[in-house]
Amino acid sequence: MAYLDMFKAEKIFPRTWQITYEFAEFGPKIDPVYCYLLEGDTYALVIDTMYGYGNLRAFCETLTDKPMKVVNTHFHGDHIAGNYHFDVAYIHWRDLPYYYGKNFSLPGGGGFPKTQQEIYERAKFVAKPEYVDKLRLEDFKEATPIELYTIEDGDIFDLGDRQIEVIWVGGHSPGCIALLDRKNRCAYTGDCCNGNTILGIGNSLPIEEYLENLLHFYEFRSEFDITYGGHQVIPACVVEEGIELCARILAGTDDKEERQTRHGVSTYGAAREPGGYRRADGKHFNISYVPGKLLKEEKKPQIIKN
Repeated sequence: MAYLDMFKAEKIFPRTWQITYEFAEFGPKIDPVYCYLLEGDTYALVIDTMYGYGNLRAFCETLTDKPMKVVNTHFHGDHIAGNYHFDVAYIHWRDLPYYYGKNFSLPGGGGFPKTQQEIYERAKFVAKPEYVDKLRLEDFKEATPIELYTIEDGDIFDLGDRQIEVIWVGGHSPGCIALLDRKNRCAYTGDCCNGNTILGIGNSLPIEEYLENLLHFYEFRSEFDITYGGHQVIPACVVEEGIELCARILAGTDDKEERQTRHGVSTYGAAREPGGYRRADGKHFNISYVPGKLLKEEKKPQIIKN
């Protein structure tokens, strides 16, 4: 199966594409996922690299002849697992320890496949029935380390004719970022602000700290109209809705609807329509939080011993 057949791209702005998997059957086995290719005069920027199935770099080369740089919105495997097809990636410094930390020794770690055989078998598992027999082992390669460089709030990716600004919106992960594209009045948001923003689990930040970072994101609100996330495309009002809901959670006046994660953890959020993810009140933003991780913790110095 040719690598091109594994992907499909939709042009969302001039020289800007939303990319997803053509071969995958989205649903219980795999969440819908997107990455983005932004072409400039001097280079092209790849925002996230999805699950690592197929050669994303080769597919992007069918859309642009510019050299490419990768930026990850955060360290989770469904956003970094395809990094190994590229030479270099950028990530917020707060997420760097987790990218190559415990269970993340390679891009695609933390339960994501890393060997050629594992990636191939996982791709067959999530493939649409008509694609299963078309997948070949040689279409996949071993996940390997790449060079990583850190970024922080306010950094700019200067593509020549367009500048993409890094906005730190830590919450879902400590180093979650959004990328502001003023030229097209949009923000590429990864998982920092969506219809099921997961907080309070693993390395995510407390609600109080996340709210502070959403308020920082809101400072740029007049400069974008839509958010292109890693799993959803949502109007920019999702930022205000997130601020409102987090404030209600901290005040104890939210719906506190209980739901289970895939790992059996009880989390809470705004009430949803029966059997679905849409909020019952019609708003876009929702959250999954745990009551024990609401307030910021006191910052303590690191004690290093033998």
